[in-house]
Amino acid sequence: MTVGSKLGILLGPICGMCLGYGMLELTRVPEAEIVTEGLLYVLLSIYIVCGAMILGGLIIGRSPQRVLCQDIAWRLRVSADLLTGQNRDKGSWRESQNLLQKGALPLLTNVKLSGMEKIWAPEILNRLRQASLHAFSCLALSRMAVTQIGWKEITQNEGAAKIAQAMRDMAEIFERGDIAVGPKVEVGANEGEKHPALQEISEQLQVFSEQSKVPFPQAPKTGFILPGAFHSPENYRFATKGTLAVAIASCLYLGLDWGGIHTCVITCFLVGLPTVGEMVSKQAARIGGTLLGSVFVFWGMIYAIPHFTNIAQILLLVGAGFLASGWLKSGPERFSYFGFQVTVVLALSELGKNGPSFDLTTPRDRIIGIWIGLMITYIIFTRLWPTSSVTRLPPEFQKCFSALERQFASEDRIMRLFWASAAQGAIGGARNFLQDAKAERRALRSSANRLKTIGKALNQAQKLMETLLLPPTDERTLYAERQKKNLKRLLDEAELLSIPGKAPATEDFRKNPAPT
Repeated sequence: MTVGSKLGILLGPICGMCLGYGMLELTRVPEAEIVTEGLLYVLLSIYIVCGAMILGGLIIGRSPQRVLCQDIAWRLRVSADLLTGQNRDKGSWRESQNLLQKGALPLLTNVKLSGMEKIWAPEILNRLRQASLHAFSCLALSRMAVTQIGWKEITQNEGAAKIAQAMRDMAEIFERGDIAVGPKVEVGANEGEKHPALQEISEQLQVFSEQSKVPFPQAPKTGFILPGAFHSPENYRFATKGTLAVAIASCLYLGLDWGGIHTCVITCFLVGLPTVGEMVSKQAARIGGTLLGSVFVFWGMIYAIPHFTNIAQILLLVGAGFLASGWLKSGPERFSYFGFQVTVVLALSELGKNGPSFDLTTPRDRIIGIWIGLMITYIIFTRLWPTSSVTRLPPEFQKCFSALERQFASEDRIMRLFWASAAQGAIGGARNFLQDAKAERRALRSSANRLKTIGKALNQAQKLMETLLLPPTDERTLYAERQKKNLKRLLDEAELLSIPGKAPATEDFRKNPAPT
């Protein structure tokens, strides 16, 4: 279900864990009536938690429209910092790279969620859609302008300063939850010819949130089971490896009659991923989160809880831990699981009983179980049919090529931005797989030269995407063609093309043109 259905690697392991671990615990219950009562209490607890989340979301949760406006404002401010050279030492360039990682997909997702609220007019949603694409484009063009002009000269450029001030004014409007209409910023004829990125930004600001009747391509609806799920050998191999890891962990903790290390089974479900690179990265986050959560738990049991006199103090301690772990979970994707693991350790150690726990063996057993699960999963997934993260790169480059081809052929600006966002999303996904590939063990890892070539190909693809953001001219068309040939050459060197010298086959993507 993890690799063959829409549950994916987020919900698939959780569903499998609940089913598998629940069936294991049923064997430890002597009477069926107790099982029924336990299941009812589990359902009741789920209803209480879901109800509390819904109620809390209605009371203190922010509207997706409000979150969207804040995200657009932040991208405008980062773009302004790039054009003026401000906050360079504080990482404005790195922040812009992080914001561009998934293209405009996070913004467009919030547009979709805003539409599900049924309280916003279609005209408002259309304007937010346009603003989302233009915010992504302005950020990419700002990076392009800095690259072409240089940090030293751009701080003295009057046109860049005017554009940056206009962006900050628009950001203030978006931060209030309103939709800003960009002013007309005159860059100058000579300045526009010399620095076309600045000219394009000024033109996009004028139509930043204007309505557009251009429809976006929609992905066809598919069933719960992904196409080809039952015909892929990789799916069967992954299922076999996961089943073997869970079976070994289950036999170990049941055979030893050591119920405290049941976390080894949970770990096998949560850490097992299709590629070795993804699994190693997740294991590192789980180890770090376990260590941090364990330090907090042991400190609380030894120094804090013995001095508590009422339940409010315990709730305050646990709440502080959950607040810190929640803050970590809301961060970047690679830190998100780290925060989640801290939460799991706190919950299993502090909330395992009805009252405060002073037994240090409880967190000890939980930690031992996690380490056992990590070792079992690592040994099986790296020795039995190991799959490198590099094998996930060709589909991402296929999506990137297809999006770049459509961006190149689009005459409408909005469609150019749409396909640029799709290409950037594929580039971001490929960068994640490349980073995971570098964490693999040496016997499975690709050569350093190959990984370096793949990195160059990703940089070339992003450079081509930025070039195609500008209005097409004969000179830029020839330049884009040279960049495309250079990109294909790099992919040939990295052995990522099925047919040397040609772009990857895009027939499947042509049937499903909308980025996912």
